[in-house]
Amino acid sequence: MGVPTRTWLRSWWWVLVIGVILAGIFVLSLVLVLRAASGVDAQPHWASLTGPIGDTFGGVLGPILSTAALVTTAYLAVWQPRKERAEERAAEVVAWIADTADRRHRGVVISNTSGSVAEQVYIEVVRSGAAQPLRDLEETVPPGTWFVPFLMTRGKEAQEGWKLPVAVDTSDGMTVRLNQQASEWSPLLETFTLRPHLPESENGVPLPHETLGAFSYRLHGMGWTRSDDGRISAERLTAQAKNDREAVRYTHRESAQVAGASGRVTAAIEELVRHTIDAVCIPSAEDAFELAKTEAQPVDPVVLPGARSVEHNIGRGNSMVFHLGTAGRTVRILGNAQQGEQGHYPAEINVLDGGGKKESALSKSAMEAGKEALRVGRLNGTDASFWLGSAAGQIKWLLVLRAVVAAAAQPERAQPEQIIPPETLDAEASSKGPAHAS
Repeated sequence: MGVPTRTWLRSWWWVLVIGVILAGIFVLSLVLVLRAASGVDAQPHWASLTGPIGDTFGGVLGPILSTAALVTTAYLAVWQPRKERAEERAAEVVAWIADTADRRHRGVVISNTSGSVAEQVYIEVVRSGAAQPLRDLEETVPPGTWFVPFLMTRGKEAQEGWKLPVAVDTSDGMTVRLNQQASEWSPLLETFTLRPHLPESENGVPLPHETLGAFSYRLHGMGWTRSDDGRISAERLTAQAKNDREAVRYTHRESAQVAGASGRVTAAIEELVRHTIDAVCIPSAEDAFELAKTEAQPVDPVVLPGARSVEHNIGRGNSMVFHLGTAGRTVRILGNAQQGEQGHYPAEINVLDGGGKKESALSKSAMEAGKEALRVGRLNGTDASFWLGSAAGQIKWLLVLRAVVAAAAQPERAQPEQIIPPETLDAEASSKGPAHAS
């Protein structure tokens, strides 16, 4: 769909008006000349009677042509380039439908490389076999690449409905962090690769397919829309289109990056995690807390014996993971931001083996060791703010960590050797007879 005809006429109406005026003056001049010529009865000086008419026509036509030339020059030099630049920047906002590589999640990718915030971004997704399209209206879309999910699958259940936009990492392909294929009570985040959503079939049967039916937005106060073939044009909203947008403007939506109860971290928990990592890591010029988000940082063995390194996993509720020197064993400490105003830390302590499997006995021993170090009945009921509220609290927190790590680093308990009483051995020998005696 190109620029509408009425829009083209509005753009050139002033050219038509000027043309009509000039044509009228020219016709009027001819009429006056003919009337003057017909009234002199072929006198030799009849042209002198028409001279003022020519002067009048030339005097009127000169300013009109000068004004037209000036307007045309201004249009070509200023207004037209500005319009073209606006269209070029608006063309840098595009959208398409994408799937995750496992085809479990689907959404619309919005790429905004205009360098400005796009507003009133309206999307319609036409679903195969559905009577009504899926509609979404994003108030703002900042520069960058965003993924707006409308279909997410957890386990075997598909959940349809728009989610909040998720930033797309384009450093290596296109990846997003979304809820993994886990049950809802443990919605951990996982990295997914995006790919274009194309028609597919399975065993000769076409799979459900969606297309982008409408995509429009505002940029620098101007409305733009894209047609099915990708061409861009100025947007003209009908009353029905305005009503459709208002209907989806205030729709409540959930995030596609819900990391569970422990994922909503309070300031107190984040401050405690930062303090802990900075305190136990080997001093350096770098920020250990920030580096630990992407790579495990070495731990000072004097401060925390038994631990080799620590990492900060923000995707799992601001947890801290301590890597031990015992067969790849790790200790994961998590907080809970739902209980108490400041949040509890630790809320859970898990000891995992080298394969990531929880060792229940060692996990229980680690929690008990922490309780004994703090000398309280319930370690996981402590507010995060308690540990940093005083110097004594900071020392107690370090003692708790040392006790937890020491308990988790203990070797697995061997099964006690079975001791057989002598009388049992004599009874067994006698039952076998003389042939078995030695």
